[in-house]
Amino acid sequence: MSFITVKYGAGEEKILNPNCLSAVLLGYAKKTCGFENIPENVDLASESGEVIDLVSKPKEYAKKYVEPRTSYILVKCVGDDSEDSSLNYVPLLDQVGDKIKFAVTNPTARVRRGKQVKVEKQEQKPGQVKQPQVEVKVNVPQQQPKPQKKPGK
Repeated sequence: MSFITVKYGAGEEKILNPNCLSAVLLGYAKKTCGFENIPENVDLASESGEVIDLVSKPKEYAKKYVEPRTSYILVKCVGDDSEDSSLNYVPLLDQVGDKIKFAVTNPTARVRRGKQVKVEKQEQKPGQVKQPQVEVKVNVPQQQPKPQKKPGK
C-alpha cells in the first residue's frame, strides 16, 4: 500500500493514501489539516518547492503524480485561474517561510511511477504546423496466466 506524508501548520504531519482522485485527496487534506475555512484551493508541493499541480487534474488519480512514502508540503493556491495570470503558491507549513519558492516547474514532462513523458523539439518546415513529438515509456509488470480448472473434477 502506498502513502504520502503531508506537512502543514506548526510542524504537523498527516499520512494520506493517494490511491484516489486528486480532487478527493486535496479536499480531504484541506479538511483534515484544518484549512476547510480558507476559500482558496490547496495543492501539494515537494520539499524542494516543485508544485505537483493536482488541482489542475481533479479527475485523475493522485498516485500517478506523487511518489509513495514521500513527504509533501500543503500549499495554498493564490491568484486567478485564468490563462493570462499564473497562480502563486503559499506554504501552509509555518517553518518554511521565504526559504523555498513554490512553482509548477515543468507541467508537461513528469517522471512518476515508471512513466516518462518527454517532449522534443521538431524541425519545422515553412507552412508546416508545429506539433511536438511525445515519447512515452511505460513499465508494465508481466502477469502469469492462471491455471484453468478442468470440468468434471
